[in-house]
Amino acid sequence: MASTIRDVAARAGLSVGTVSKYINGKTVKESTRLAIEEAIKELDFHPNNIAKGLRNAKSFSVAILLPMLDSTFWRRNYKKWRQHQNHYDY
Repeated sequence: MASTIRDVAARAGLSVGTVSKYINGKTVKESTRLAIEEAIKELDFHPNNIAKGLRNAKSFSVAILLPMLDSTFWRRNYKKWRQHQNHYDY
């Protein structure tokens, strides 16, 4: 079974809120950061983007339907579209 944020918090001896804060890119104390990173590594934790999407109503998923990818026109446009989406972390 995959590790959860609760598992990371328990292993690091911190609250779920503190671990969540770190995972979401907020600033935490250096000692806290090191404890969280160690717990994440030990548990092989990977945030579940589907669960995150359910919680905040953002899936960060986009569907695109193309008639064919072997066309230079569609390939070029798809590449530009992907670059644009990557800029916004999709």
